[in-house]
Amino acid sequence: MGNVTISSGDKTILASANLNFTKGRFKINNSLTVTNNGTVTIKRNIVGGDATSTWTNAANPTLNVEGDLLIVGVLNANAQGNLVNYWKNKNQDIKMPSRGNYYYLKLAGE
Repeated sequence: MGNVTISSGDKTILASANLNFTKGRFKINNSLTVTNNGTVTIKRNIVGGDATSTWTNAANPTLNVEGDLLIVGVLNANAQGNLVNYWKNKNQDIKMPSRGNYYYLKLAGE
């Protein structure tokens, strides 16, 4: 899948979802929130339109990200059972979540 832009309305990824974005960036426009309840793999960057763009990992999902994770924007990653997996095989910046901690954080190069 190429570039994805969330341009209107907050979005929720279902718990049964297993989504793979292997090409292009995943952009969350200004003041929008994506709530992940499933498994999402993003090979490129997750980009925020501004400081109010938000990715929330709800209870028990997985986010696998190889690129940058919201250099601009908010990451919520402290809900019970959620996993954020940074898996770039080179240097990768780790985003500070909004509440200062991850529930599960995995660092694994591919």
